[in-house]
Order: sequence, then structure tokens, then C-alpha cells
Amino acid sequence: MVGRVTSLVVGRQALELFESTLDRLPVVAKIYSSVRQLIDSMMAKKESTQRVVLVDFPIPGQKSIGFLTRMLTDETTGELLAAVLVPCAINPTSAFLQILPISRVTETDLSMEQAMSMIMTGGAVGPETIRFSQPALAAEITPPAPMA
Repeated sequence: MVGRVTSLVVGRQALELFESTLDRLPVVAKIYSSVRQLIDSMMAKKESTQRVVLVDFPIPGQKSIGFLTRMLTDETTGELLAAVLVPCAINPTSAFLQILPISRVTETDLSMEQAMSMIMTGGAVGPETIRFSQPALAAEITPPAPMA
């Protein structure tokens, strides 16, 4: 038990030292803190709708990794829509927010960490396989609760 407590304390101190070193590097500090905030906010939100997906971007047939952040409903048609944040590779502090029909979203089994690793490394680090062509089924996704 003493070893476990010691490793936790030493590990936490090593992480704090690493982060304080990064905070002193001007360009790296901006990128690291922004990515860290994005990851923390994505990991803290445990809604069932929030997950890693693929969307056709920039053109149909080319897929980009995105983060499904919430579900919406088209007030005119009642169609289920997805709000997907598509971060830019290497620099995920800039991104595109797309609102698109859920039928145009492809589910993945990627974790948030795997997706961020792929984005930060330009695809060099990631899983060996990925679901590319199977679209999400609107029936599988829980629609948002009506606003009061």
C-alpha cells in the first residue's frame, strides 16, 4: 500500500513538472493548454451521445475524424441532426463545427485518446483498423431531450 501511495504521489509530481515545463514554452504552452482543455471537457462529459465519429469532410468520400458533441432536431422536419466538431490535424485548437443529418455520420470504435493521438500525429499513431463505410443508424442514437 505504501508503494502504491508513493507511486501516485511521485507520478503526480512528475506530471506537474512536465506540465510546468510545457507552460514555459510559448508556442507549445498555447497548443498544449488548449488541447488539454478540449480533452478534459470531452472526457468529463459522460453523455451517451458524445463520441468519436467520421464525417465526409472536406468533400464527399473523404472522411475526417470528428467529435459528436450533441444531438439536435430540425424544428421544421423533425430530422435528427448531429453537432460534430472536426479538429484540424496537428493543431486541434482550430476546428470546424458541422451540423449535419445523423445519416451522414459514421460511427467508430475509437476512444477520445486514440482520436486525439491520430489528430496530433497526422495519422501516424492510431489503430490498425477503422470503420470507414458503415453509417450510423438514426434509430441507434438517443434523440435529445426537449427543451423546456
